[in-house]
Amino acid sequence: MLNLANFPYLGSLKIEATPKAYHDEYPVKFVKNGQTLSTGESVSLQEGEELFVAFREEFVGDVYFVCNGHARLQVIYGECEEEVYSTKEQNTNDWYTIPTDRLYVTYGGTNYRSSGRRGLCCLRVICSWGRVEIREVKGVAEHCKIESEEAFHSEDKRLLDIWDISKRTTLLCMQDFLEDGVKRDGCIWVSDARVQALCDYALFKQTEIVKKSLFLIAESQTKDGIIYANAIVSGGNQHPSRMAYMFDYVKNSVVDGEPEFYEGCGLLHYVHYSVDFIHMAWEYYEASADKETLCVLWDFLKRDVAYLLSLKDEEIVPKLLPPPPQAVAVRKTVDQGGFLSTYYANFVWALKNYLKIARLLGKEEEMGKIENAIEVYTRKVRGYFANGDILDKDKTGLEMHPVSALSTAFLAGIISREEYIAVRNAIRGKEAYIVDGYWMYFKLRATFEAGLYEEAMQEMRSYWGTMLDHGATTCWEQFDTEYLYLYEDFIISRCHGWSAGPADLLKRYVENKGK
Repeated sequence: MLNLANFPYLGSLKIEATPKAYHDEYPVKFVKNGQTLSTGESVSLQEGEELFVAFREEFVGDVYFVCNGHARLQVIYGECEEEVYSTKEQNTNDWYTIPTDRLYVTYGGTNYRSSGRRGLCCLRVICSWGRVEIREVKGVAEHCKIESEEAFHSEDKRLLDIWDISKRTTLLCMQDFLEDGVKRDGCIWVSDARVQALCDYALFKQTEIVKKSLFLIAESQTKDGIIYANAIVSGGNQHPSRMAYMFDYVKNSVVDGEPEFYEGCGLLHYVHYSVDFIHMAWEYYEASADKETLCVLWDFLKRDVAYLLSLKDEEIVPKLLPPPPQAVAVRKTVDQGGFLSTYYANFVWALKNYLKIARLLGKEEEMGKIENAIEVYTRKVRGYFANGDILDKDKTGLEMHPVSALSTAFLAGIISREEYIAVRNAIRGKEAYIVDGYWMYFKLRATFEAGLYEEAMQEMRSYWGTMLDHGATTCWEQFDTEYLYLYEDFIISRCHGWSAGPADLLKRYVENKGK
């Protein structure tokens, strides 16, 4: 059992339900026995036959079936055709199973509903036995109710398409809170939510859902000040009854006195996520001017910072991000931000934002201590750049040139523009490879900030443009433009909010260029 005494702030904040919007989604393609059928007609299946159903684009919601007959159906849901025809053995993590329902059809014309809200683009209906007439398939999509929507103006169709998939991804991941990985996780992850919030401000300015997400994260804080990687403990999960695999306990693993949720999903402790909680709070204020919410969050932020300041290198390293196994299978050096240099650079940046909050709220007792900490950790980060490049070891001990550390150190103001450009040139062709949208966002943000506009645009077009070339309707969690391993490993989400960064970047740096 979870020891709730370790989480004394559960239920301490006023968290209200998020208004939702719903709309119908209809299939654009039926395929039976290799033949494409009209989606407006009934389809008959007998034992051993199956129907492939495709929607125009990814959506999040429920699927409804109108059937008649006497049969047992298996329904497999996926974000692409390859996924619904895959096997579990293709996935690198055995805790994720592709969502499946079993429908028992009886005579009389019966309506059936999927057993839980899904993120999907297609499904496969298999008749296990009996005979059935499928008269209708319909999706009912849901997302946060949007009150306003920002436009992006450009004559470049490629950029407009990248904007559109970023917008759709952000919208679908705005459910009851900022949910990430809508087909798989159903919960709020802190660092993911930070980028999602920035995209929301650029797209919808829906600050209330960010406020709610911050409160859920705050409520999940432990008595020792730890902010875990997600807010499952405080209710930041959409549907635990359907995604039970997210909440299984490992019997032999104990972290900070608590059994760790299976395969790192529940009480997973990444210090980088604890740092991004601080960023997210300040960036919320910048977008909303809501000082009152910062006042509510202050004690949570103060405990978070105190805990992080107490950690030594040997305590931090186990809590750094591991490289994704999918990418490591095809590349030796993968930059997932799992470096002390990256962590400390991000911590300095966060401490500067924390100092802004302290000044805004008049917390003089914190200012001197934090200013001193900024100086100490700034010197520590600059030590990684002493030789005119950037070199560090990830948590597995592999030596790399981490772009994550370079980008974050520049954005934190630790190194100058001239130093940033010099190091970029020094490690060009040797740098560790970024595959996930989170670090790609910060890499491009640093590139734009340095005034390297054409380089940033070229990389944006390559990363997100190649997704589009491969049929993306939403932004993928990880993507390697050379090794398309996500076509074999369906644990990777194809609608992942942390990869929608172009929404913020295009508004922040591109639309207003030259104005």
